[in-house]
Amino acid sequence: MKTTKILSFGLFMLVMLLSTNTFAQKTRKMPFNHHPAFSKLDANGDGFVSKEEFMQARAQRMSEQAKKGGQLRNAKNSPDFGKLDLNGDGKLSKEEFAKHQAEHRNKMQKKFQKRNKKKNQKKNQSKKQKQVKNKFQYQKAIK
Repeated sequence: MKTTKILSFGLFMLVMLLSTNTFAQKTRKMPFNHHPAFSKLDANGDGFVSKEEFMQARAQRMSEQAKKGGQLRNAKNSPDFGKLDLNGDGKLSKEEFAKHQAEHRNKMQKKFQKRNKKKNQKKNQSKKQKQVKNKFQYQKAIK
């Protein structure tokens, strides 16, 4: 009777742990939400972002991050204006800006998922190694 209760409680805890972990993985947000809104870049409010507005906004954001003590290790990887200006007219439209943000978000999402997959593979490999080690120790102990 006592063994059944212990096993039932253990099974209950295992189910709770697994369901909590699955819920946490599904609800975890990606840490890549650092893009400015188009309206913050469009300083004069004309519906487009000129190269000057773009560079000024970038410099301001970098300055604010530095004042907060934030790391600027990816500043060299940030896209230049020409990459975002898809039609080459010298200004960014909302559509061009949104397209770039979506592409960047997808790229970062894939990178994040790949990193998590590697972490999970290492974790699973470690669990398997422990199981094999425990099985070996058990077999050795009963001999």
